[in-house]
Amino acid sequence: MKKFLIILGVLMLLIIGTLVVIPMMFQAELQELAIKESNKSVDAEITLGDFDLSLIPNFPKLTLEITGIEVHGKNEFDGIPLCKMQSLTTTFDLGKLFNGEIAVSYTHLTLPTIYSV
Repeated sequence: MKKFLIILGVLMLLIIGTLVVIPMMFQAELQELAIKESNKSVDAEITLGDFDLSLIPNFPKLTLEITGIEVHGKNEFDGIPLCKMQSLTTTFDLGKLFNGEIAVSYTHLTLPTIYSV
């Protein structure tokens, strides 16, 4: 019985460690991809602050939190801040993400300020 509990404890530690380490492995490349794609799809300059990717808060869903988001206009809107928010939290269905689909199940904006011209 003692041997079984030790093996069970080690397996639990491995699972929890995996849930913490896997998002950290992909965080930098996902942050770079998010900035590149968002700047490509919008005629504005988008800056993102801290980028946090985690499986723990909403397992089995992937949670993405971006803080310090700012959108500044280009061309005729040059120098005009179009949008600012403290943070954006989004939760994705992990199973569909592995199949190449992006299914957003939850989005929360903290202190958004949107300027309209």
